[in-house]
Amino acid sequence: MNKARKRLILFATISVFALLSILLLIINGVNFTVVSEDGDHITGIIAQNNGILQQENSFAMPGRGRRTSPFGGFGFNTPMSPDLTPSLRYFTYALDADRNGGELVHYSISAVSQDEAISWALSLLEKSGSETGWTGITYRYRIYTIKDRTFVTVVDQSRELVPSYRILLISIAGLVLGTFISAILLTLLSRKLYRPLEEAERKQRHFTRDVSSTFRMPLTLIEANTELLERAHGESDETRTILRQVRHMTDIIRQLPDQNLPDEEHADIRFDLTSLARRCVDSAMPSFEERRCQIRMLPETDTPIEISGNGEETAALIRELIENGRKYALSWFEIELKETGGRITIETRNDTSLPDGSLDQVFDRFTRLENAQDVPGYGLGLARVRETVQLLNGRAHAKADGGVFTLTIRL
Repeated sequence: MNKARKRLILFATISVFALLSILLLIINGVNFTVVSEDGDHITGIIAQNNGILQQENSFAMPGRGRRTSPFGGFGFNTPMSPDLTPSLRYFTYALDADRNGGELVHYSISAVSQDEAISWALSLLEKSGSETGWTGITYRYRIYTIKDRTFVTVVDQSRELVPSYRILLISIAGLVLGTFISAILLTLLSRKLYRPLEEAERKQRHFTRDVSSTFRMPLTLIEANTELLERAHGESDETRTILRQVRHMTDIIRQLPDQNLPDEEHADIRFDLTSLARRCVDSAMPSFEERRCQIRMLPETDTPIEISGNGEETAALIRELIENGRKYALSWFEIELKETGGRITIETRNDTSLPDGSLDQVFDRFTRLENAQDVPGYGLGLARVRETVQLLNGRAHAKADGGVFTLTIRL
């Protein structure tokens, strides 16, 4: 439950971050678009006046140089303001039809010398492929032709861009702060949200343990009394059926407490998966020998493969894989551990009579295949395996190919 709560906080925080990012991106995009529109409107007015912004034409031009963008005109000092002319910083450079005999038509920008302005204008004429655009970080330019003369107007938009950059910085700070606050709130609220679920899980665990304890005693008595009847009166079909069903029920009751989701409160530790698997194989070897079935682990050498996780749950997973092989292998079973590209693979193989094909349905609860007719159990073991693998963010796959049943776990 703790991991589920952490995943909720993580995904919700990422969603808040993405939503705020999109919203602030739109706001800043519109803001910078407004500044660009303002710059284009100013240069458009200058172009209509032969490269010079005149006071009488800067704010009263009916039908000329009007905005076409819905974003323009939101600033306090818009291009239609009468205070614009004396405060505007720009220069205009003109060339004749052969692009010779250039001259500065207007120069009122202290940040750039006249020689630099001329060089800048010539560079824009040679390299620019558009009529308007940005040059540098804060300069808006326009290239236009009037009566066989080519003009280049460059306007300093730094004063208009300062508020935009401030809004951008505030937006970034707000994004970080908003994401941090949302993570804190989600952490606090998730505790209250998950408290009923945690209580329900606790009750479920207690219930399954109580059911297991309650049913074990009568099943034990039924099995013992049935065996006494067999000793007194001999075996019969009825007693064999009773014993078989009692043992099936006992097996289910034994597994019932383990059908809860693995305990997520255990802290993850780093341990040697190879040694753990080797111990599980060694402990299972006598039961395989009773069935005259070979069991081995690959690779033969105990090359350490370390993994972080819940050691008890991982051991239970490996034991369940080995137990599945013990039940259904015909003559041999092997388990192999591999590590490639930072991913760990646990693979078990055994000979089988199943037809070729994908057999992922074996991970479903109460699913048993045609080779399980005479094998005790109700199809709960591999369902438990899949649940554990999913909690470890892994995948499980099963298939039969050429008389070999392969079960692959990738972590």
